[in-house]
Amino acid sequence: MKTMKRVLAMVLTVAALLVLAACGQTNEPVADDNSGTGEQTEFKCAFLIPGPITDMSWCYNEYLGYEKVVEAGYEATYQENVSADMLVDSVRTYAGEGYNCIIIGTDANQEDVIETAKDFPDCQIFIANCAYVTDNVYPIFFADEDQGFAMGVVAGLATKTNKVAYIAGIDFAPLVNGGKGFEAGVKYVNPDCEVLTTIAGTTEDVGMLKETAKELFKSGYDVIAPNADQAGLGVMEAANEVEGAMAIAGGDGMISVSPTQTICAVNMQTYVGYYAAFMDFVNGTIPKEASKYGMAAGLVDLPVWNDQFFAPLSDEQIAAVEAAYAAYANGEVKVDLG
Repeated sequence: MKTMKRVLAMVLTVAALLVLAACGQTNEPVADDNSGTGEQTEFKCAFLIPGPITDMSWCYNEYLGYEKVVEAGYEATYQENVSADMLVDSVRTYAGEGYNCIIIGTDANQEDVIETAKDFPDCQIFIANCAYVTDNVYPIFFADEDQGFAMGVVAGLATKTNKVAYIAGIDFAPLVNGGKGFEAGVKYVNPDCEVLTTIAGTTEDVGMLKETAKELFKSGYDVIAPNADQAGLGVMEAANEVEGAMAIAGGDGMISVSPTQTICAVNMQTYVGYYAAFMDFVNGTIPKEASKYGMAAGLVDLPVWNDQFFAPLSDEQIAAVEAAYAAYANGEVKVDLG
């Protein structure tokens, strides 16, 4: 019964997001369609989300940041599927409508956004992984290496072939850092394990990731962890088609794609950083140095174990995962990002 309830909850979550995506979602700024209202109207925040909120990963987490702001009683809105060439127009639209905080979940076209921000000095703009700090533009960084480390620990303990892999969507520093964290996590619990990190070249093409993952599974890499946004779902699909294949999800909603082959989900809860950034704006406490959110700030929590997985970890292995988390959070283990 517990398993059935879990699956039902996941299915309902996906269905709800699909309904949201279908109701009034366009590639144009649509503040009125997606707005959440609160009692505190002095601060209004717009979330510009680079992809679909149904990806169960990066974009979904930015949407959760929007929900946190609304739940806290503030007025907010969101726009999904905001491509790089749409960002400037979206910033102008929302800033012109009186939104005094804009959170952008991509660093694409950041130079043009920063130039546009000069026309709206009273609007605070936060940009994920932005390379610059200006009077009203501030970066938010996330420690992908922390999530990678956690995934690596699970992979190193779960593997039967002693060969595991990490697939980054694109050659982008945070995703590459995730791969370095993954290797460190594997080696921490299984020093003799072979680790492959590779770059797929897409964060959107689910089919491409599926084919890449299938080839790796067939080559003996029996555990694969993706960090590729929507495209990462391809790894879960590939795991369904290769005997003995195991996947680690980057969000617990992804488990439903491969319910018997997914070991667990290691959530990177980026909404923690988005919400913290907004509250820094509200409270006037934006730090001088750019913030980087990691495991210590709640970015990465303990794995969400999948109770339908065909080869669940033993109690001893789960205890080893928890010990590795504690060691990492306490600074006893470091990831070399050099």
